[in-house]
Amino acid sequence: MNHGGCDLGVSVRGGPRLSTGQSAPGRVAIFAGSSSNNRLSYDVTEGGRLLVQDIWYESGSQPRFMRLSGTGELTLHGAIMACAPSKNEAEPAIELKDFSGRLAFLNVQWSGGGESMRLLCRGEERGAKVLVLGAQVGKDGPRFDKQSPQATLAVLEAMRFTDGGGATPIPDIGAADRDFILTMLASTRAERPRQLTPVPAGATDARFFRVVSSQGRDCLRLTTD
Repeated sequence: MNHGGCDLGVSVRGGPRLSTGQSAPGRVAIFAGSSSNNRLSYDVTEGGRLLVQDIWYESGSQPRFMRLSGTGELTLHGAIMACAPSKNEAEPAIELKDFSGRLAFLNVQWSGGGESMRLLCRGEERGAKVLVLGAQVGKDGPRFDKQSPQATLAVLEAMRFTDGGGATPIPDIGAADRDFILTMLASTRAERPRQLTPVPAGATDARFFRVVSSQGRDCLRLTTD
């Protein structure tokens, strides 16, 4: 999947059941792709569940990358995030606002122009959980601005770029036990591309193959309507 030049690349909203903590089977999975120059690439809220694997993002003009609010979960696994440096503190690359779900970065390269992109966690974060595992950040990183005391942040096995193209390990941040790590890895371990099969009556099954979207306001929007 490619989404480039979009005002909003992918927006995932969970609907009335997931947003109130009830169970529902709905989820969105992207298993490979590329993206560039989006004003915002990912927006997850109201219990939405999104898995993105094997994808590249870069922009020389747009500083923002993703926004999460309310409940939900997002896993980015095997990716490059290279945003333009932010011109002010109001434009964090990654923003968690009043978020109470899970966010996992797994084996992600996380820098733009040699600088680390900023993660801002603010508002009434009712138990938000963030795992950064095996990341490579910029020379000035990592840049994590955790303004919510109730949020949990763990950065493990990360590296920092050095001058000349090398990298050096950075100390772990936060604590993560076995149960926490297994919970944060659950989405990428469970989801697999599946064969096309009939779905139950009344269920929605929307699949997109070999589709390019660009220059749109909302290039892909899934709703309950």
